[in-house]
Amino acid sequence: MSSFVFAIQEPYLNYRTGQVALLDNRHSIISVGLSPRAIIYAHKNNKLWPQPQLMSRDVAAAIWHRPVKGCSRNVLFLSVYWDIDLPLPVEFTNALDFAKEIN
Repeated sequence: MSSFVFAIQEPYLNYRTGQVALLDNRHSIISVGLSPRAIIYAHKNNKLWPQPQLMSRDVAAAIWHRPVKGCSRNVLFLSVYWDIDLPLPVEFTNALDFAKEIN
């Protein structure tokens, strides 16, 4: 079975359709707003749960239920757009705190 999860920053959007250009939109796209600067793009067979409380235009966040060597684990997966001349996005630091809470 084919499977993938990508963190993409500055995706090219087709503003007429609202879809990410050049990507197969049959798969999962996790983002916020009409012009996100960070998205998570994943194969539809992956188990991903968006975490809207951790998301903004610059941060896409999801819990990824990932099988690992006969067992499974939940992983907080982030895509972050960050201009190094600016402070870290508050959603990113909130995501780090959330990850520590859920271990």
